[in-house]
Amino acid sequence: AAVAGDAVLVARHGGSGWIVAVLAARGSRNLRAAAPVLELQAAQCSLRSTHLRTESQDWTATHGEVALAATRLRAVAAAAEGVFGTLSSWARQCLAWRGRSLRQVQDVESLRCGTLDVHAAQLLALGGGTAVLQAQGMLKVDGVQVHVG
Repeated sequence: AAVAGDAVLVARHGGSGWIVAVLAARGSRNLRAAAPVLELQAAQCSLRSTHLRTESQDWTATHGEVALAATRLRAVAAAAEGVFGTLSSWARQCLAWRGRSLRQVQDVESLRCGTLDVHAAQLLALGGGTAVLQAQGMLKVDGVQVHVG
């Protein structure tokens, strides 16, 4: 709806006049739909804003491919669930690209795999209040100097 100060296109007939379109609006606008559903359809749609805020009790987005670029991304949720496929491997790769990896676990972490191969260029340190090393076959300790105790 037009407000005072807007540039409008007016149609006149007899003694009546109608605002056909708002050509240039001043100030902020609220878009409200009288119907319970507002649907926008277009081959391409762009939304540009200095500050964009959406509010909804339930929000669903369905897309074929999504690209997101952000200087800073912050997400806060009471609960999160999902099926991501390659998200965890992508996150690990990002840490690898940065040249460091840090993982902290509060209670218990268990790793079960066919083969575990760990190489350290300088120092490999394994420690704990109590440490157990078990092998069903051969246990080999090899080094230029081996110190036990």
